[in-house]
Amino acid sequence: MRCSIGLILVLWVSVLSAGQLRLDTTRAKRLTDQGQRLETAGQLDQALKAYSEALTADPGYFDALKSRAKIRFLAGDVNESLADFDRALTLKPEDAETWSLRGDVNADLGNLDRSLRDYSRAISGGLERSTLYHARGVVYVRLGDPGKAIEDFTRAIRLKLDNPAPYKDRGVAYALKGELQKALDDYDRAVQLRPDYAEALMERGYAYGQLGQFERAMPDFNKALQLRPESPKGYAVRGATYSLMGQHQAAINDYSQALRRSPDDPALYLARGAAFAAMKQLPEALADRDKAVQLAPKMPQAYVARGSSHHLMGQHEKGMADRNKAIELDPEFAEAWLARGSAHFLMEQYAPAVADLEQALKLRPDLAEAKDVLAKAKAKLPPPALAKPPAATLFPDTKSLPESKGPPAGTSGPPTVASAATPPRTGSVSTMPVSTMPVSTMPVSTMPVSTMPVTSISTPAGAVQPVRSPSANVASKPASAAHTPPPGMPTAAPTAPATTAPATAPPATTSAATTSAASSSAATSMPKLKDASAPAAKSEEMPSARQLEREARALLKAGQTKQALPLLDQAVAAEPKLASAWNARGFAYFVLRRLDQAEADFNEAIRLNPNYANAYHNRANARKLKGDISGATADFSKSKELLASQ
Repeated sequence: MRCSIGLILVLWVSVLSAGQLRLDTTRAKRLTDQGQRLETAGQLDQALKAYSEALTADPGYFDALKSRAKIRFLAGDVNESLADFDRALTLKPEDAETWSLRGDVNADLGNLDRSLRDYSRAISGGLERSTLYHARGVVYVRLGDPGKAIEDFTRAIRLKLDNPAPYKDRGVAYALKGELQKALDDYDRAVQLRPDYAEALMERGYAYGQLGQFERAMPDFNKALQLRPESPKGYAVRGATYSLMGQHQAAINDYSQALRRSPDDPALYLARGAAFAAMKQLPEALADRDKAVQLAPKMPQAYVARGSSHHLMGQHEKGMADRNKAIELDPEFAEAWLARGSAHFLMEQYAPAVADLEQALKLRPDLAEAKDVLAKAKAKLPPPALAKPPAATLFPDTKSLPESKGPPAGTSGPPTVASAATPPRTGSVSTMPVSTMPVSTMPVSTMPVSTMPVTSISTPAGAVQPVRSPSANVASKPASAAHTPPPGMPTAAPTAPATTAPATAPPATTSAATTSAASSSAATSMPKLKDASAPAAKSEEMPSARQLEREARALLKAGQTKQALPLLDQAVAAEPKLASAWNARGFAYFVLRRLDQAEADFNEAIRLNPNYANAYHNRANARKLKGDISGATADFSKSKELLASQ
């Protein structure tokens, strides 16, 4: 009897519990519906409260979890939003839209691989939306895969032909591939669809600047700034363009305007400091670089830049201390070792110079500038010191360094060392160095202006966007970190004589990218490629270096850069003193974005022919993309000077 009564009580409690569960679920649904009405009315705080109450009633109520996750993302509570989406997907993993929304959150947090998987899962789940393909394309850009990005942007355009944003972002992807004419076509279409599209105008202006068409670039920048007068990026990018034009005072004015709008951006101080240095205003340059170090005390590039100012002002002990600090912050930063090695060379301390420069080349074997200075330093060493540099010289005591006031007599000093505009490295991410960085995965607050994105990747229409304060440096959905500006193309080099006679033709105004759309008849009429590894049947049948160069140039004009490169290798090997061949091969390397090799070949062309204006122009483009704004500006000026005298 007692057992029966106990069983009855247990059953009765179970019934009551089930009723309570049904009651809680009903209440959760009612509160969720209420929250959605409040959300539609724009009352997000009240909607968030309703969703939270619904989840108190039923912690496993999917619609409430999903809705609260969206509201939290809109409010900027990104981590809490991600936790809600994670829980929601454990409850309902087949919901494609939730995968897409979680992809937005992961992209915003910089979890790019996770974001890519989320977007792909949403697409495979049957979600066919323009905004989704656009969002995934943005992630591909940020991951450095412009080819796949173009495919997704094209799908987004097909699904919504009148949306200008995918056109603009596809233009960015084309520019990253060096196809500037296709990029300009897309920017034109974006501006046609939306004439007040400031971001597209900035991108188009930057592309014109990369082609040296400054007269077309400036109107776009000016209009963009009229539309977005409070945009620090607009002023920064126009300032960088002024620097490339050699108008350093105008650049300083624009950087100052940008700093009024973004006073805590160390990259802007570094950029303005470089412009001051180009104007020989050394105290002002040092002040800006001091400020950059103050704002970013863990940014090695800021110390390298400030060290340059100290050395230029004869403060070698302070300059060396900054070099040491840069290496301490990032021992794998090859440019810091190069900078310190070059400083040792300047002060005639050749043994530590050799040690530092060899370390730079261990980290980056393709660092042509380190090779050049290392050769000069080794030439100054006696054989015993060269054979075995003292181990203690790797980290010299900077207090014992002499206060030399300039380069040693009879020398011109080392080449320009790592620029202040080199972007900061973040850990071991391979996409951070300027020479390989396809997309900015850095916030503007740590990005040098020379590689600063002119816009953020666009937000697909209808996308969920987190709310950010005006000072926050976060772009809109999809995760929208700013992308790297379109890379520039050097002008196709005219053939120069092998001697030191000046080049007789000015640089062309078109690039390989703009000529890649050559007619098919031109492409099919190209000469057959020579196999560099195949021996000739008869030595007298081997083509001359100039013939090889002519054939390679025809391929370059047809956009067949990889096919042209072996011919140029043969041309250089056949006639090492043919400056035009070195220049043409440098151009090919530039198109392939092998910037260090490109600069090394331009260096050799200039060494063989110091009056080779086009080689200076091309080297300026390579240095600009590497972040060496001062070096680029000097080369552009030299090219202009030579052309004017010819």
